[in-house]
Amino acid sequence: MIWSPLHFRVLSSNTPAGIPPTAVAQETRYPSANCTTRSGDSAATWAIAMALGPALQIRKIVEHKNSQNISVGYFLVLFIGFLLWLAYGIVASNLALVIPNIVAAIVIAATIAVALRYRRQPRAE
Repeated sequence: MIWSPLHFRVLSSNTPAGIPPTAVAQETRYPSANCTTRSGDSAATWAIAMALGPALQIRKIVEHKNSQNISVGYFLVLFIGFLLWLAYGIVASNLALVIPNIVAAIVIAATIAVALRYRRQPRAE
């Protein structure tokens, strides 16, 4: 492997005469910005797919016209979590966090609304 001066971080600008700065440097590897961006894009894309997952639950609820077996509390916990991650993404100015969590919060809110709409009251006997 060939090393260039870009692979080193100078520890001291006061190097002895005749000794190149790379000789008193510590090797530092920097992650590729391109790799980081691709990873973030992939994670955000998959997060949007995951956020749309509860739409399948909405479909089942509407199909059966019943949400009695659905835990609304579970979806409330998810909703709060998505709102917290959304707030963090906004503070961090990170669209890879903001966009998927907006989608997730909307889908979860819709799931809760549909589940409450189709909640059947037990029959009095």
